[in-house]
Amino acid sequence: MSGNGKKVRTTRKKVKAEGKLDEISSERLFAPPPYSRIVVICLVVALLAVAITERGAWNVRKGGISTKDDDNGGPGPDINGTNMSNATWFSPYRLGFNGTLANFSVHEQVDFGYRIPNTTGSLNCTLWIADLLEQYGFNVSWQNFTGDYGVGDGVNFSNVIGRLEPPPGTGNFTPGSNDTILLLGAHYDTRPFADMDTSENQSKPIDGANDGGSGVAVLLELARILALEGNFSDGGVMADINGTSPLDPFFPLNVTIELVFFDGEDYGKGAENMFYGSNHFADLVTEHNRSGEYIGAVIVDMIGDADLQIYKERNSDISAPWLNDMVWEIAEKLGHNASFINRTKWAVIDDHIPLALAGIPSIDIIDIEYRFWHTIRDTIDKVSAESLGQVGEVVESLVYYISDMVPKVVEKP
Repeated sequence: MSGNGKKVRTTRKKVKAEGKLDEISSERLFAPPPYSRIVVICLVVALLAVAITERGAWNVRKGGISTKDDDNGGPGPDINGTNMSNATWFSPYRLGFNGTLANFSVHEQVDFGYRIPNTTGSLNCTLWIADLLEQYGFNVSWQNFTGDYGVGDGVNFSNVIGRLEPPPGTGNFTPGSNDTILLLGAHYDTRPFADMDTSENQSKPIDGANDGGSGVAVLLELARILALEGNFSDGGVMADINGTSPLDPFFPLNVTIELVFFDGEDYGKGAENMFYGSNHFADLVTEHNRSGEYIGAVIVDMIGDADLQIYKERNSDISAPWLNDMVWEIAEKLGHNASFINRTKWAVIDDHIPLALAGIPSIDIIDIEYRFWHTIRDTIDKVSAESLGQVGEVVESLVYYISDMVPKVVEKP
């Protein structure tokens, strides 16, 4: 929504533009954030700068964080009850994300056929997503709506939302208070036409194995893992993938996880005919004044390419630079810096833009250089379990890190 109450729609989709930001209708995206959020962001960035340096320590679930004394010889701040006086280098989080399982999920999506909005394939896919989320213990809701602009005007769309709140008595926040929700999003729909293919194929729909399927796969595998994390109110043990060797104890999350599966991201040509699901979601956030409830939003899109090359996205650096930096710091610590290239390159118009315009700090994790984008060759053989695993591990670590850090950073009444 713009300042005059009218809907703000972006002008193009995924734009490759080095050196200069893409021009978009984005009064709110480029405007300074509210004062309270500036304070929060400054606090988060300051503490993260301490925690993720060679002077500091990498967080673990049961160990908290510690760093060296500050440069003046005094002790650092307490985080999670741990005094920052002594340097201790902890191992990274013990992660449960499994790229092979995520890749199986891509196969299942492609088996539904084309997930074009308002088709049987789309409906079956949403029912499957909702069923899995419910099995994992998420509260599932739907946003069923009718498009009101562009070629989607009058078309029925559906967003699926899975919500996992901390068990009662855990965390520092109550539902509905500010900065309690971390949104992870992906679009599940597939493009009705292969407009980037050769002329004889441009009217054909695409499988969307990577563009659509990969993001959903990562979110669903995260749902499996995070449900285990969030549901152990007194600690617990999760067996590894073969069921034999227990992993470290899992402890409850301190934040609410909201998984949003957007419809209509790829419906038409040009942004004025796209992003129906994220625009609708963002409109409701604005209508109900809910942007302050969100710590941030992370969109994953086209992240299954075997030749994975994810650069920092320029609009993400404007909306949530602290969150963008955090992702690439984590990727480096996990040894995934060959896939997560720590350089800002493309300005991309994607589902994160409507969220950012609604006031939610939002970033896009996307491999925009996927050479089979919007062609009929976007098929299952192009998707790599290893790539899915790398992105999944980064986002899983991000969730744990924010869960540990943010409740101790943000002051609540």
